[in-house]
Parts: sequence; C-alpha cells; structure tokens
Amino acid sequence: MISVGVDIDRLGLMVITGQPKSTSEYIQASSRVGRKYPGVVFTLYNWSRPRDISHYEQFISYHSKFYSYVEATSVTPYSYRCRDKGLRAVIIGLLRQLDSRLYRNSQAKEFTIENRYIDEIKEFIINRCNEIDEIDKENIGEEIDAIFDWWERRIKENPDDLLYQQYKFTPKDKPVLFRSINQDIKNSELIPDSLRDVEAEVDTYYTFWDEEDE
Repeated sequence: MISVGVDIDRLGLMVITGQPKSTSEYIQASSRVGRKYPGVVFTLYNWSRPRDISHYEQFISYHSKFYSYVEATSVTPYSYRCRDKGLRAVIIGLLRQLDSRLYRNSQAKEFTIENRYIDEIKEFIINRCNEIDEIDKENIGEEIDAIFDWWERRIKENPDDLLYQQYKFTPKDKPVLFRSINQDIKNSELIPDSLRDVEAEVDTYYTFWDEEDE
C-alpha cells in the first residue's frame, strides 16, 4: 500500500484490491496516481466480504464526500510515547518563542536554569495535561525538570559554541542539542520530524540459507 511518503509523477494507473479499513488510507493510496498527467484507479471488490459489498452499493455516494468519512487520530495526547518522542523539542521550542534571547540557533548556550519562563511553560503543560489525565501530572513535571537540567549540563560541557541544530551551512564541528533522523551526530538528542509514528519499532532481519544447510 503506497499510502504515505511516495510521490512518483508518472504513475497513471492503480488497482486497489478490496476496500482498505480506513478512509484516510484509501484517500492517500489512491491519490498517488494522476499527479502530473490524468490517471485512473480501479477498485476490485470481493463479493464475499460484506464491507466490500456495502462500498460497492454506496460507491457514488461515498466518493462524492469521502473526506467527511476520514477518521479522527487515535494517538492519545500526553501519552508516554508521545512525551518521550516530542516533549523535549516542544519545551525548547516554546522557550525559544517566548524568550528573544534564545531564539537564534547560536543562542542555545544563553539558557540558564533561572530563566523566568520555565515556570510558565511547566505550569501551562501540566494544566493542559490535567484536562486529559491527572494521574500523570507528577511524571510530566519531573520530565520537564529533567529536560531543563539536561540543557544546562550541555551548556556546561560546551559553554562557548553550543547550537540547537546543525543546518546545511553550520560548521560540522559545532556541538548541537538536537539531530534529525537523517543525521549522525554524537551527544545529541533525536527530534522527530513528525509525531505520526509513536509506537516502538522492532528491527527484522532476513536469514538466507541453502537447502543443504537444513
């Protein structure tokens, strides 16, 4: 299923076998054709599947307004995995927006633990969390404190040239707080480009052997 991240302009024909479970997946997959030139999508339904039959019977009605059937996101706000992946970048991003002394890439080293916006950010996030799940507010408070402590430690290690992130024209020898998924920088924290993937990942490997080895 070519549902995300693949754009090939020349694709003009697609065959979808069966009806995908989610409308959002169906829209993303079928919209991969006809990007540059006109395209056509054929859908093959299975007569033995009630869902396929239902979509066949309501085909015109469904496709005339299928954006109204797009499902709401199922990611729980402030869940542990969301916080683990995104909280660090969100907090530092907020501080850079609030404090004009910290917004430039070269100003990462200007942070101090006495910054007057720390309590404001912490209170805002915890109060927002309380609207969803009061049970986890203590953990979130501790995680926020740990992030600011980590930032202060990095400044002590690199007091003169610490940056937020390495960009195209940034000197490669400069220490940074963050790295993106396609960068390999020591002593930096990975920040996500998207919160779409919040599940833990497992690597799989293929093992090849000859019949004689059996």
